[in-house]
Amino acid sequence: MKIARTTKTPFCRALAVACCFALLPVLVCAQTTDDKNKKKAAPAPAQQQPARPAQQAPAQQPPPRQVQQAPAQQPPAQQTPPRQVQQAPFGGQNPQPPNTGGQQPRGITGQSPQPPNTGGQQPRGITGQNPQTPNTGGQQPRGITGQNPQTPNTGGMERRAAPLYHPPAGVQTSKQPNGAQIHVDPRTHTTVHTDPGGHITTLERPGLTARGFRPDGGAAHIEHSRPDGSRMVVDRGLHGERRVEVVRPGGVRVVAVGRQSFVERPMSRTGYVSRTYVVGGRTEVRVYRSYSYRSVSYVTYVPRVYYQPAFYGWAARPWGPAVSYSWSWAPAAPWFYGGYFAPAPVYDTPALWLTDFLLAANLQVAYDNQQQQYQDQQQGPPPQMAQSNGVMLTPEIKAQIAEEVKQQLEVDRLTASQPAAVPPAQAVGADVPPPALKQRVFVVSTSFDVTAIGSGESCGLSAGDIIERTPGQSITSDGKVPVDVMSSKAGDCPAEFLTRIDVATLQDMQNDFKNQIASGMQTLASNSGKGLPASPAANPRPSADGQAPPNPTNDAQSRDLVAKLNLEADQTEADIRRTAGGGQ
Repeated sequence: MKIARTTKTPFCRALAVACCFALLPVLVCAQTTDDKNKKKAAPAPAQQQPARPAQQAPAQQPPPRQVQQAPAQQPPAQQTPPRQVQQAPFGGQNPQPPNTGGQQPRGITGQSPQPPNTGGQQPRGITGQNPQTPNTGGQQPRGITGQNPQTPNTGGMERRAAPLYHPPAGVQTSKQPNGAQIHVDPRTHTTVHTDPGGHITTLERPGLTARGFRPDGGAAHIEHSRPDGSRMVVDRGLHGERRVEVVRPGGVRVVAVGRQSFVERPMSRTGYVSRTYVVGGRTEVRVYRSYSYRSVSYVTYVPRVYYQPAFYGWAARPWGPAVSYSWSWAPAAPWFYGGYFAPAPVYDTPALWLTDFLLAANLQVAYDNQQQQYQDQQQGPPPQMAQSNGVMLTPEIKAQIAEEVKQQLEVDRLTASQPAAVPPAQAVGADVPPPALKQRVFVVSTSFDVTAIGSGESCGLSAGDIIERTPGQSITSDGKVPVDVMSSKAGDCPAEFLTRIDVATLQDMQNDFKNQIASGMQTLASNSGKGLPASPAANPRPSADGQAPPNPTNDAQSRDLVAKLNLEADQTEADIRRTAGGGQ
């Protein structure tokens, strides 16, 4: 307190000082009381302080959950049934396993698990790796993470540079303005094109063109005009598998793919063709009907037999109690691809049993073709199957395939109900949409390469991979169908890889799908009550349009045509490799 200057006498000064000291405790007490009141009036900040980390916790959650939840928040997911794909893991963490309800499978039970309940345990006969980890092909998850995806999986093979060309003596070389070179050998009439770096891009000679060279001097695509006027086409995929095709005079078409080849011939019935499949030393004849759609030619498989409608209905309905079943090839077949596939421990419906039946058939094809690849290239004994990177076909994806099986069984049931059991005739020249356009999920039944929509990156698909027609996307003007990868083996295109394939190729997958279901139905009919529930009488009856007259001459000729085609392709590829090496 400041003492006024007007206080002149000592007595007054003393009195003023005494008053100041007397008021000081009162002021201190008032200040203390005020501080206490402020503290009592504001307890909330002290209680909210511990809550701040809890409010920030969602920002610290790992990204995979956000990526996996994102599709469920998008409107398209409400327009079409939810699609199960193998999502890409992020940060090395595995997605949560599917909810199994906490129940263990119990052989024959009164419950109908769909998909089969594994009780959280790994199926036996696989590597024991986490089956929920997806094949991402090295890509980071796309969606809301904001990160750019890595270069797509190239199907186990890197796009390495083509070999350098070293022109031998006598070859005339001319340089182009862009630095590329053209090398002409007047003795063999061979022209080799190289890029500015000297790598081979194209090799040409009369009647022969090769392009897409690999480091070993082999070409990815070869076209060879033959003396009889036909043209042989040889394609080598990213995996190294080979496909050879030639259409001979008279419309006889020969196709050799690994260990699965066929010879297609026109039949006497207009609009039908027969295919004699050559697998090892065996032959099997199938009948197809020819159609066209938007200037695209395709064929549809015609079953050899039809069963009683009640048998198809039984195959599409639940059995009731779930049934344990032991496959002859379980539990450790080499074509499991290190854990990509394992049969279900129990089945509650024949459709799920048929799903594993056809998946196993396709994976055996992929395995056989891979073994043939190494024999073709004379690289010594085939290597052991690569171990899985943790990818496995999920029960959810199998359930979606089973739904496609049920729909096909219903189509066959309706067809079998007709007196003649044949598809209705179509008007000549009419556009007939392929049945494949009514199917959503497909099991790949052969090997081929695809290119990503947008980026142009390439990768390979092989038998046993699962693709889906992209919802809401129709066939393009050039006859291609947008699809994306749902599940794939290690080294194949990663999940959610978007691409387009020819509608005829998609229809061929559907044809193989129908044929494999027919084989599975034959197995169910012949083994009724033997390890599986008894079925109604199948009573198979031949389909008039599905029969091809037996012809032993055609069978022997088919084996000979396939062998000669493979030998010619071997010689052509060897000649190209020698030329690409500059004669060295």
